[in-house]
Amino acid sequence: MVLPPKDYMTNEPVRTEDHLKAAFEAMRDTVISWLYAREQSTPDMTVLVEAGIIFKSDNSGIVSYAGGSSPTVTAPSSDPRIDLVHIGDDGVVGVTTGTEAASPVAPTYPDDKVPICEIYLRVGATSIKDTDDSTNGYISKDARPFLQNKAVGGGKTTRIEFTRTAAAGSGNQVVTGAGFAPKGVIVFASDGSRASWGMGDDSDLDACLNQKGATDFQIQTGTIIRIGSSAGNDMFGGLVSLDADGFTIGWTKYNSGVDITCEAIVWA
Repeated sequence: MVLPPKDYMTNEPVRTEDHLKAAFEAMRDTVISWLYAREQSTPDMTVLVEAGIIFKSDNSGIVSYAGGSSPTVTAPSSDPRIDLVHIGDDGVVGVTTGTEAASPVAPTYPDDKVPICEIYLRVGATSIKDTDDSTNGYISKDARPFLQNKAVGGGKTTRIEFTRTAAAGSGNQVVTGAGFAPKGVIVFASDGSRASWGMGDDSDLDACLNQKGATDFQIQTGTIIRIGSSAGNDMFGGLVSLDADGFTIGWTKYNSGVDITCEAIVWA
């Protein structure tokens, strides 16, 4: 007979779905934090880059980055500028300097580097912030490709948070904010007590792993999100399309439905 796992602190049996939900959350938080760039505790002209793992550009292996600071960037002299922070096969974080202009654009993404973030810099800036303070530089774009080996064709990735209420019910929901046309999407969803993890691609193929009732999980094809209660108050979300600035979810509500909070990772 196989005994259920126990909590080592309480010696009480632990439900399998608790382990799976915790695993989903840990995987989500770990992957999302890889190479995440943010302002320093005391902001200066560098950014702090979290630890992470990348594939080498020639697919010959992986590189583990322990985390650290980017090189120091300089403020532009006459017009704003966008710089690109990236990491190479040698595990060294570097910066590609953009061109100053009244309406600057990001420099071309190097094919042999993994992009981390874009930084918008103003004349006279003395620090780089997480958000725009209208005076200094700020991280204007999270440019990390999601589990890709390099910036193929200027590869990008971003996160989009969205919700669906039971009151909204069935129907299509257009989710925007990617800033590019995605080729794939992964969605983590929860109603606060149950979890769902699903993915879809540019062929509109989708599937998810979700909690069924209160005691087990199931794999569901044709659905990227599925959250429900033991009373059968479910919300199903299928990937309808990948769009110019995000994607469209087609929702089906069963009985009273539930309110859902979602976090999507999209890439191209």
